[in-house]
Amino acid sequence: MEDNALTLGSDILGCLIVHPEAFTDLLDGDVFEFKDHIEVFYVLKKLYDSKKIWDIVLVRHELPESLRYAADDWTSENNNLIFCPSLLPSYVDKLNDYKLASDVAKLYAMHNKDPLLLAEKVKERALSVKSQCSPKNIGTFLKDVFLQIEKASNNKNEITGVPSGFSAIDSITWGFQPQRLYLLAGRPSMGKSALGMNIAHNAAKSGKRVYFQSLEESSQSLCTRMLSKACKIETNRLLRGQLNEGDWGVVSNSLERLNKLPLIIDESCSVSSRDIYREVMKEHSKEKIDLLIIDHIQQIREKEQNRHLELSQAAFNFKELAKELKIPVLVMCQLNRGVEARADKHPLMSDLKESGDLEAIADVVMLLYREAYYDHECVDKSKVEMSIAKNRDGRTGTILLSWSPEVMSFSNYL
Repeated sequence: MEDNALTLGSDILGCLIVHPEAFTDLLDGDVFEFKDHIEVFYVLKKLYDSKKIWDIVLVRHELPESLRYAADDWTSENNNLIFCPSLLPSYVDKLNDYKLASDVAKLYAMHNKDPLLLAEKVKERALSVKSQCSPKNIGTFLKDVFLQIEKASNNKNEITGVPSGFSAIDSITWGFQPQRLYLLAGRPSMGKSALGMNIAHNAAKSGKRVYFQSLEESSQSLCTRMLSKACKIETNRLLRGQLNEGDWGVVSNSLERLNKLPLIIDESCSVSSRDIYREVMKEHSKEKIDLLIIDHIQQIREKEQNRHLELSQAAFNFKELAKELKIPVLVMCQLNRGVEARADKHPLMSDLKESGDLEAIADVVMLLYREAYYDHECVDKSKVEMSIAKNRDGRTGTILLSWSPEVMSFSNYL
């Protein structure tokens, strides 16, 4: 328990050194148990009370020489809290719990022969614990709501969020909205990855900075698809190098345009949601990210005891990331095999039931269905149905997209 309290205290102080804006009046030196922690905390509190915005250089100058090395260690990349300061309240609450347990043990040693006095002392100590998750007056939230409405009223376009590039999708979502978790789900070969890449491409073309986390496909495969769509040359021809003289010029021009897009592709595999959280926070600290896309969530590996909890934890962490950075997060998800057992293959939100609490955590759930995949004799092989099965902020319903297998991409349905 002592080691946990030591690590938590170091992480909290490291976060406060790097993020002075995270320091609030709710923080109290009593939460710390170790002398070094207490001393550093009160140095920061002195700076806070004097309304100084500090950095690591100023803090080191204010600290005694014996603590400067410790401050450097606490602010290293080993401190995950630095990359997600929104978790500071939960860290402080955990440290409070350890401090409370330690204090109760001390009280027991002092008053174990007087049970009534011991009970009273323990009650007093428990009531003194401060929670960082304090309630706020409704006016605090209404101000944010008003600013959002005002911003929307000044927007001449109907799209107030990050555009998907598909008019049918944007007509329902008004673009991908900040602090929202979007779930794009379907059975294998429905085109989830291709649509996700199309959205990334379209958003980047509109000037939005996009972070695409691919947990399954290689960056080369994704970029080949993007190039195929951009230059309107079949993917198979590109892969085989079957280009005529005119094609080379088109490919060259398309590559030049794609190279200028504000699009980041991360093809790391076998990662946890915390790994993604940390890398996105690092990239966001360099330059603002406008949209995060993750393909796909079933490839996430957490340390939970079962798969249901793993996926639920991953979805929760992505939702927290959306709130922390105030950006939309789009996650691709594979539906279970229950779809295949039905006569009607249209996916339902209940097909997510074995995938943790994804449908509960997500703000918007979009389900893909291609009739041509199941019925090879269907008349319109390009038609794709997207069911907006859940939408916290608007209407639900089914929209149509068009699928082009030659360039493995989607477009507006005409």
